[in-house]
Amino acid sequence: MKYLIKNTNNIYHARIRISTQLKSYFCQREINKSLRTKNIRQAKELLKLIANEYKRLSVVTSLGIHTEEHLQSLVDDFLNRYSLSKNRTIYSQRTSRVLTHGTCLNEFEKYYRQLDIGDDKRNITLSYLKKIYLPIVGTNTLIDVIDFNKINAIKDTLSKLPRRLSAHYKTLSLNKLVKMDVEEDDRISDTTLKAYIGYTKRFYNYCLSQHYIKLNPCNSINVIGVRNAISERDPFTKEEVRELLRLIDTYSSSLHAIYYTLAHTGLRSSELWKATLRHDIDDDIWFLDLTNRKIKLKTNSSYRIVPLHKTLVDLGVPYVLPQALIEHKQERTQKVFNNSIKQQVTSSPKKVMYSLRHTFATELKYSKVDQLIISELMGHSHSGMTMGRYASRYPIHILKEAIDKLDFS
Repeated sequence: MKYLIKNTNNIYHARIRISTQLKSYFCQREINKSLRTKNIRQAKELLKLIANEYKRLSVVTSLGIHTEEHLQSLVDDFLNRYSLSKNRTIYSQRTSRVLTHGTCLNEFEKYYRQLDIGDDKRNITLSYLKKIYLPIVGTNTLIDVIDFNKINAIKDTLSKLPRRLSAHYKTLSLNKLVKMDVEEDDRISDTTLKAYIGYTKRFYNYCLSQHYIKLNPCNSINVIGVRNAISERDPFTKEEVRELLRLIDTYSSSLHAIYYTLAHTGLRSSELWKATLRHDIDDDIWFLDLTNRKIKLKTNSSYRIVPLHKTLVDLGVPYVLPQALIEHKQERTQKVFNNSIKQQVTSSPKKVMYSLRHTFATELKYSKVDQLIISELMGHSHSGMTMGRYASRYPIHILKEAIDKLDFS
Protein backbone atom coordinates (compact mmCIF):
# COMPACT_ATOMS: atom_id res chain seq x y z
CA MET A 1 0.00 0.00 0.00
CA LYS A 2 1.31 3.48 -0.86
CA TYR A 3 -0.09 6.86 0.04
CA LEU A 4 0.73 10.49 0.80
CA ILE A 5 0.29 12.25 4.11
CA LYS A 6 0.87 15.82 5.27
CA ASN A 7 2.63 16.89 8.42
CA THR A 8 1.67 19.93 10.51
CA ASN A 9 3.69 22.18 8.14
CA ASN A 10 1.80 20.84 5.10
CA ILE A 11 4.90 19.02 3.87
CA TYR A 12 4.07 15.78 2.04
CA HIS A 13 5.44 12.43 3.21
CA ALA A 14 5.50 9.20 1.24
CA ARG A 15 4.40 6.08 3.11
CA ILE A 16 4.77 2.61 1.65
CA ARG A 17 3.94 -0.52 3.65
CA ILE A 18 6.72 -3.09 3.34
CA SER A 19 5.73 -6.63 2.42
CA THR A 20 6.45 -9.55 4.73
CA GLN A 21 9.16 -10.98 2.48
CA LEU A 22 11.10 -7.68 2.51
CA LYS A 23 10.73 -6.71 6.20
CA SER A 24 13.85 -8.57 7.24
CA TYR A 25 15.90 -6.62 4.69
CA PHE A 26 14.43 -3.22 5.52
CA CYS A 27 14.26 -3.91 9.28
CA GLN A 28 11.11 -1.79 9.43
CA ARG A 29 7.42 -2.12 8.68
CA GLU A 30 7.03 0.80 6.32
CA ILE A 31 8.90 3.41 4.35
CA ASN A 32 8.17 6.90 5.62
CA LYS A 33 10.05 9.65 3.77
CA SER A 34 9.57 13.38 3.76
CA LEU A 35 9.24 14.61 0.17
CA ARG A 36 10.07 18.18 1.21
CA THR A 37 7.40 19.73 -0.97
CA LYS A 38 3.96 21.24 -0.49
CA ASN A 39 3.10 20.79 -4.16
CA ILE A 40 0.72 17.86 -4.64
CA ARG A 41 1.78 17.20 -8.24
CA GLN A 42 5.45 17.08 -7.34
CA ALA A 43 4.67 14.91 -4.34
CA LYS A 44 2.79 12.42 -6.52
CA GLU A 45 5.70 12.27 -8.97
CA LEU A 46 8.13 11.54 -6.15
CA LEU A 47 5.85 8.95 -4.60
CA LYS A 48 5.46 7.24 -7.96
CA LEU A 49 9.22 7.18 -8.44
CA ILE A 50 9.90 5.62 -5.03
CA ALA A 51 6.97 3.20 -5.33
CA ASN A 52 8.11 1.94 -8.73
CA GLU A 53 11.60 1.27 -7.38
CA TYR A 54 10.11 -0.57 -4.40
CA LYS A 55 7.86 -2.62 -6.70
CA ARG A 56 10.89 -3.74 -8.70
CA LEU A 57 12.50 -4.89 -5.45
CA SER A 58 9.38 -6.88 -4.59
CA VAL A 59 9.34 -8.57 -7.99
CA VAL A 60 13.04 -9.48 -7.80
CA THR A 61 12.55 -10.90 -4.30
CA SER A 62 9.51 -12.96 -5.33
CA LEU A 63 11.52 -14.70 -8.07
CA GLY A 64 13.48 -16.58 -5.41
CA ILE A 65 16.62 -16.84 -7.53
CA HIS A 66 18.84 -14.33 -5.70
CA THR A 67 20.92 -14.82 -2.59
CA GLU A 68 20.08 -13.00 0.60
CA GLU A 69 23.31 -11.03 0.28
CA HIS A 70 22.37 -9.81 -3.17
CA LEU A 71 18.85 -8.86 -2.07
CA GLN A 72 20.24 -7.00 0.91
CA SER A 73 22.59 -5.04 -1.38
CA LEU A 74 19.63 -4.10 -3.59
CA VAL A 75 17.66 -2.88 -0.57
CA ASP A 76 20.67 -0.93 0.70
CA ASP A 77 21.05 0.72 -2.70
CA PHE A 78 17.38 1.63 -2.60
CA LEU A 79 17.72 3.18 0.87
CA ASN A 80 20.85 5.04 -0.13
CA ARG A 81 19.13 6.46 -3.17
CA TYR A 82 16.04 7.78 -1.43
CA SER A 83 17.09 8.36 2.19
CA LEU A 84 17.32 12.06 2.99
CA SER A 85 20.31 11.42 5.17
CA LYS A 86 22.33 9.91 2.32
CA ASN A 87 22.56 10.42 -1.45
CA ARG A 88 19.59 12.66 -2.22
CA THR A 89 19.56 12.34 -5.98
CA ILE A 90 16.03 13.71 -6.22
CA TYR A 91 16.90 16.91 -4.38
CA SER A 92 19.40 19.71 -4.82
CA GLN A 93 21.96 19.19 -2.08
CA ARG A 94 22.49 22.95 -1.99
CA THR A 95 18.87 24.04 -1.56
CA SER A 96 16.88 20.86 -0.82
CA ARG A 97 14.50 21.81 -3.64
CA VAL A 98 12.69 19.21 -5.68
CA LEU A 99 14.49 19.17 -9.03
CA THR A 100 11.94 18.89 -11.80
CA HIS A 101 12.57 19.65 -15.46
CA GLY A 102 10.59 22.87 -15.11
CA THR A 103 12.72 24.06 -12.20
CA CYS A 104 16.00 23.19 -13.90
CA LEU A 105 14.96 24.76 -17.20
CA ASN A 106 14.20 28.04 -15.42
CA GLU A 107 17.70 27.95 -13.96
CA PHE A 108 19.21 27.04 -17.32
CA GLU A 109 17.46 29.96 -19.02
CA LYS A 110 18.92 32.46 -16.54
CA TYR A 111 22.37 30.95 -17.04
CA TYR A 112 22.06 30.74 -20.82
CA ARG A 113 20.96 34.34 -21.24
CA GLN A 114 24.19 35.47 -19.60
CA LEU A 115 26.41 33.68 -22.12
CA ASP A 116 28.12 35.64 -24.86
CA ILE A 117 26.39 33.94 -27.79
CA GLY A 118 24.29 35.13 -30.71
CA ASP A 119 20.66 36.04 -30.14
CA ASP A 120 19.54 33.57 -32.82
CA LYS A 121 21.27 30.61 -31.18
CA ARG A 122 20.01 31.58 -27.72
CA ASN A 123 16.41 32.20 -28.78
CA ILE A 124 16.13 29.07 -30.92
CA THR A 125 17.53 26.87 -28.15
CA LEU A 126 15.29 28.30 -25.42
CA SER A 127 12.21 28.34 -27.64
CA TYR A 128 12.64 24.66 -28.46
CA LEU A 129 13.26 23.66 -24.84
CA LYS A 130 10.27 25.61 -23.48
CA LYS A 131 7.73 25.08 -26.27
CA ILE A 132 8.57 21.58 -27.51
CA TYR A 133 10.84 19.58 -25.22
CA LEU A 134 9.42 20.57 -21.83
CA PRO A 135 5.77 19.75 -22.72
CA ILE A 136 6.89 16.36 -24.09
CA VAL A 137 9.16 15.35 -21.19
CA GLY A 138 6.81 16.87 -18.57
CA THR A 139 7.32 19.98 -16.47
CA ASN A 140 7.10 18.06 -13.19
CA THR A 141 9.18 15.09 -14.31
CA LEU A 142 12.20 14.71 -12.04
CA ILE A 143 15.47 15.67 -13.68
CA ASP A 144 17.33 12.49 -12.77
CA VAL A 145 14.82 9.94 -14.04
CA ILE A 146 15.59 10.52 -17.72
CA ASP A 147 17.87 7.76 -18.98
CA PHE A 148 18.94 6.56 -22.43
CA ASN A 149 15.73 4.59 -23.05
CA LYS A 150 13.49 7.53 -22.15
CA ILE A 151 15.48 10.04 -24.19
CA ASN A 152 15.47 7.64 -27.13
CA ALA A 153 11.68 7.41 -26.90
CA ILE A 154 11.49 11.21 -26.82
CA LYS A 155 13.74 11.37 -29.90
CA ASP A 156 11.29 9.05 -31.67
CA THR A 157 8.43 11.40 -30.74
CA LEU A 158 10.35 14.43 -31.99
CA SER A 159 11.18 12.73 -35.29
CA LYS A 160 7.46 12.34 -36.05
CA LEU A 161 6.60 16.01 -35.57
CA PRO A 162 5.76 18.04 -38.68
CA ARG A 163 7.98 20.77 -40.07
CA ARG A 164 7.55 24.04 -38.19
CA LEU A 165 5.98 25.98 -41.05
CA SER A 166 3.92 23.17 -42.53
CA ALA A 167 0.58 24.78 -43.40
CA HIS A 168 -1.47 21.69 -42.52
CA TYR A 169 -0.23 21.53 -38.95
CA LYS A 170 0.65 25.13 -38.14
CA THR A 171 -2.48 25.90 -36.10
CA LEU A 172 -2.55 22.64 -34.10
CA SER A 173 -1.32 22.35 -30.52
CA LEU A 174 1.77 20.31 -29.69
CA ASN A 175 -0.38 17.89 -27.71
CA LYS A 176 -2.43 17.12 -30.84
CA LEU A 177 0.64 16.92 -33.07
CA VAL A 178 2.28 14.35 -30.80
CA LYS A 179 -0.80 12.11 -31.06
CA MET A 180 -1.17 12.51 -34.83
CA ASP A 181 0.20 10.21 -37.49
CA VAL A 182 2.08 12.87 -39.47
CA GLU A 183 2.85 11.91 -43.06
CA GLU A 184 6.47 11.03 -43.74
CA ASP A 185 6.95 13.86 -46.24
CA ASP A 186 5.67 16.42 -43.71
CA ARG A 187 7.97 15.41 -40.85
CA ILE A 188 10.98 17.38 -39.68
CA SER A 189 14.27 16.63 -41.39
CA ASP A 190 17.09 14.68 -39.80
CA THR A 191 19.01 17.96 -39.73
CA THR A 192 16.32 19.55 -37.58
CA LEU A 193 16.08 16.46 -35.36
CA LYS A 194 19.85 16.53 -34.85
CA ALA A 195 19.59 20.19 -33.85
CA TYR A 196 16.81 19.37 -31.36
CA ILE A 197 18.94 16.67 -29.74
CA GLY A 198 21.82 19.15 -29.60
CA TYR A 199 19.69 21.72 -27.75
CA THR A 200 18.53 19.00 -25.35
CA LYS A 201 22.10 17.88 -24.74
CA ARG A 202 23.08 21.48 -23.99
CA PHE A 203 20.40 21.65 -21.29
CA TYR A 204 21.45 18.39 -19.66
CA ASN A 205 25.12 19.44 -19.77
CA TYR A 206 24.13 22.36 -17.57
CA CYS A 207 22.32 19.99 -15.18
CA LEU A 208 25.40 17.77 -15.15
CA SER A 209 27.62 20.74 -14.28
CA GLN A 210 25.34 21.51 -11.33
CA HIS A 211 25.50 17.88 -10.16
CA TYR A 212 21.74 17.45 -10.65
CA ILE A 213 22.39 14.34 -12.77
CA LYS A 214 25.27 11.89 -12.97
CA LEU A 215 25.27 11.36 -16.74
CA ASN A 216 23.97 13.25 -19.76
CA PRO A 217 21.34 10.92 -21.30
CA CYS A 218 21.89 12.46 -24.75
CA ASN A 219 25.52 11.38 -25.00
CA SER A 220 24.63 8.05 -26.61
CA ILE A 221 21.90 9.40 -28.89
CA ASN A 222 22.67 9.56 -32.60
CA VAL A 223 20.61 10.81 -35.52
CA ILE A 224 21.48 8.80 -38.59
CA GLY A 225 19.27 9.07 -41.64
CA VAL A 226 18.94 10.21 -45.19
CA ARG A 227 16.36 12.94 -44.75
CA ASN A 228 17.73 16.45 -44.48
CA ALA A 229 16.75 19.97 -45.45
CA ILE A 230 18.35 19.63 -48.89
CA SER A 231 17.09 16.16 -49.80
CA GLU A 232 13.52 17.06 -48.83
CA ARG A 233 13.12 19.42 -51.80
CA ASP A 234 14.45 19.54 -55.33
CA PRO A 235 14.66 22.66 -57.50
CA PHE A 236 12.45 22.92 -60.56
CA THR A 237 14.18 22.71 -63.90
CA LYS A 238 14.11 25.81 -66.09
CA GLU A 239 11.61 24.05 -68.38
CA GLU A 240 9.35 23.27 -65.42
CA VAL A 241 9.47 26.90 -64.26
CA ARG A 242 8.48 28.08 -67.74
CA GLU A 243 5.50 25.72 -67.68
CA LEU A 244 4.58 26.82 -64.16
CA LEU A 245 4.66 30.49 -65.18
CA ARG A 246 2.48 29.69 -68.20
CA LEU A 247 -0.11 28.12 -65.93
CA ILE A 248 0.16 30.97 -63.44
CA ASP A 249 -0.64 33.42 -66.24
CA THR A 250 -4.17 31.97 -66.29
CA TYR A 251 -4.81 32.96 -62.67
CA SER A 252 -5.88 36.32 -61.28
CA SER A 253 -3.47 39.25 -61.46
CA SER A 254 -3.03 39.20 -57.69
CA LEU A 255 -2.00 35.51 -57.51
CA HIS A 256 0.06 36.08 -60.64
CA ALA A 257 2.00 38.84 -58.86
CA ILE A 258 2.68 36.68 -55.79
CA TYR A 259 3.90 33.59 -57.63
CA TYR A 260 6.02 35.59 -60.10
CA THR A 261 7.63 37.47 -57.20
CA LEU A 262 8.52 34.27 -55.35
CA ALA A 263 10.05 32.80 -58.51
CA HIS A 264 12.11 35.93 -59.30
CA THR A 265 13.31 36.95 -55.82
CA GLY A 266 14.04 33.68 -53.99
CA LEU A 267 12.19 34.87 -50.89
CA ARG A 268 10.74 32.46 -48.40
CA SER A 269 6.96 32.73 -48.63
CA SER A 270 6.80 33.85 -44.99
CA GLU A 271 9.22 36.68 -45.83
CA LEU A 272 7.13 37.96 -48.72
CA TRP A 273 4.17 38.68 -46.44
CA LYS A 274 6.47 40.54 -44.01
CA ALA A 275 8.42 42.59 -46.54
CA THR A 276 7.80 46.24 -47.38
CA LEU A 277 7.85 47.26 -51.04
CA ARG A 278 9.97 50.36 -51.63
CA HIS A 279 11.29 52.40 -54.55
CA ASP A 280 14.82 53.80 -54.68
CA ILE A 281 14.21 56.95 -56.71
CA ASP A 282 17.88 57.78 -57.26
CA ASP A 283 18.64 54.43 -58.91
CA ASP A 284 15.04 53.82 -60.03
CA ILE A 285 15.05 50.39 -58.40
CA TRP A 286 12.07 48.70 -56.78
CA PHE A 287 13.00 46.42 -53.91
CA LEU A 288 11.53 44.40 -51.05
CA ASP A 289 12.73 45.68 -47.69
CA LEU A 290 13.27 43.14 -44.91
CA THR A 291 15.53 45.28 -42.71
CA ASN A 292 12.95 46.18 -40.06
CA ARG A 293 14.14 44.51 -36.85
CA LYS A 294 10.60 44.54 -35.45
CA ILE A 295 9.59 41.74 -37.79
CA LYS A 296 10.61 38.19 -36.90
CA LEU A 297 12.74 36.43 -39.48
CA LYS A 298 14.60 33.13 -39.46
CA THR A 299 18.13 34.42 -38.79
CA ASN A 300 20.07 37.69 -38.55
CA SER A 301 21.14 37.22 -42.16
CA SER A 302 17.50 37.20 -43.25
CA TYR A 303 17.30 40.96 -42.63
CA ARG A 304 18.15 42.29 -46.08
CA ILE A 305 16.89 44.00 -49.22
CA VAL A 306 16.02 42.17 -52.43
CA PRO A 307 15.61 44.14 -55.70
CA LEU A 308 12.71 43.27 -57.98
CA HIS A 309 13.68 41.48 -61.17
CA LYS A 310 13.21 43.46 -64.39
CA THR A 311 10.48 40.99 -65.43
CA LEU A 312 8.44 41.92 -62.36
CA VAL A 313 8.81 45.64 -63.06
CA ASP A 314 7.84 45.19 -66.72
CA LEU A 315 4.71 43.29 -65.67
CA GLY A 316 3.68 46.05 -63.27
CA VAL A 317 4.01 43.84 -60.19
CA PRO A 318 4.99 46.77 -57.89
CA TYR A 319 1.53 48.25 -58.39
CA VAL A 320 -0.34 44.98 -57.76
CA LEU A 321 1.69 43.15 -55.11
CA PRO A 322 0.79 45.16 -51.93
CA GLN A 323 -2.95 44.62 -52.41
CA ALA A 324 -2.39 41.01 -53.51
CA LEU A 325 -0.72 40.19 -50.21
CA ILE A 326 -3.73 41.61 -48.38
CA GLU A 327 -6.22 39.64 -50.47
CA HIS A 328 -4.47 36.27 -50.25
CA LYS A 329 -3.26 34.40 -47.19
CA GLN A 330 0.12 32.67 -47.26
CA GLU A 331 -1.26 29.20 -46.41
CA ARG A 332 -3.96 29.37 -49.07
CA THR A 333 -1.51 30.57 -51.71
CA GLN A 334 0.83 27.70 -50.92
CA LYS A 335 -1.99 25.16 -51.04
CA VAL A 336 -3.19 26.36 -54.46
CA PHE A 337 0.33 26.13 -55.87
CA ASN A 338 1.17 22.68 -54.46
CA ASN A 339 -2.21 21.02 -55.02
CA SER A 340 -3.33 22.61 -58.28
CA ILE A 341 -0.58 24.34 -60.25
CA LYS A 342 2.44 22.19 -59.49
CA GLN A 343 0.57 18.92 -59.99
CA GLN A 344 0.08 19.81 -63.66
CA VAL A 345 3.84 20.02 -64.15
CA THR A 346 5.36 17.34 -61.90
CA SER A 347 4.21 14.75 -59.40
CA SER A 348 7.50 14.78 -57.49
CA PRO A 349 6.82 15.20 -53.74
CA LYS A 350 10.20 16.94 -53.45
CA LYS A 351 9.08 19.78 -55.69
CA VAL A 352 6.79 22.27 -53.96
CA MET A 353 6.33 26.04 -53.83
CA TYR A 354 9.40 26.36 -51.61
CA SER A 355 11.40 24.76 -54.44
CA LEU A 356 11.15 28.07 -56.31
CA ARG A 357 13.66 29.39 -53.77
CA HIS A 358 16.04 26.51 -54.55
CA THR A 359 15.57 27.12 -58.27
CA PHE A 360 16.36 30.81 -57.83
CA ALA A 361 19.71 30.03 -56.16
CA THR A 362 20.56 27.29 -58.65
CA GLU A 363 19.89 29.42 -61.73
CA LEU A 364 21.91 32.35 -60.38
CA LYS A 365 24.79 29.96 -59.78
CA TYR A 366 24.52 28.71 -63.36
CA SER A 367 24.59 32.36 -64.48
CA LYS A 368 27.97 32.71 -62.71
CA VAL A 369 26.73 35.18 -60.08
CA ASP A 370 29.19 35.53 -57.19
CA GLN A 371 28.33 33.15 -54.36
CA LEU A 372 28.53 35.93 -51.76
CA ILE A 373 25.93 37.94 -53.65
CA ILE A 374 23.68 34.88 -53.95
CA SER A 375 24.03 34.33 -50.19
CA GLU A 376 22.99 37.91 -49.50
CA LEU A 377 19.99 37.74 -51.82
CA MET A 378 18.94 34.45 -50.19
CA GLY A 379 19.46 35.72 -46.64
CA HIS A 380 22.16 33.16 -45.91
CA SER A 381 25.10 33.91 -43.62
CA HIS A 382 28.69 33.55 -44.71
CA SER A 383 32.02 34.14 -43.05
CA GLY A 384 33.83 37.44 -43.26
CA MET A 385 30.66 39.53 -43.29
CA THR A 386 28.63 40.88 -40.36
CA MET A 387 24.94 41.03 -41.18
CA GLY A 388 24.00 42.12 -37.69
CA ARG A 389 25.36 45.64 -38.22
CA TYR A 390 24.58 46.27 -41.88
CA ALA A 391 21.30 45.64 -43.66
CA SER A 392 23.12 45.04 -46.93
CA ARG A 393 26.70 44.19 -47.74
CA TYR A 394 26.44 45.24 -51.37
CA PRO A 395 25.05 48.41 -52.99
CA ILE A 396 21.54 47.95 -54.28
CA HIS A 397 22.58 48.39 -57.90
CA ILE A 398 25.02 45.46 -57.58
CA LEU A 399 22.24 43.26 -56.21
CA LYS A 400 19.95 44.44 -59.00
CA GLU A 401 22.49 43.56 -61.70
CA ALA A 402 22.89 40.10 -60.20
CA ILE A 403 19.20 39.31 -59.86
CA ASP A 404 18.47 40.47 -63.42
CA LYS A 405 20.75 37.71 -64.72
CA LEU A 406 18.03 35.25 -63.77
CA ASP A 407 16.41 34.14 -67.02
CA PHE A 408 13.57 31.60 -67.30
CA SER A 409 12.87 32.30 -70.98
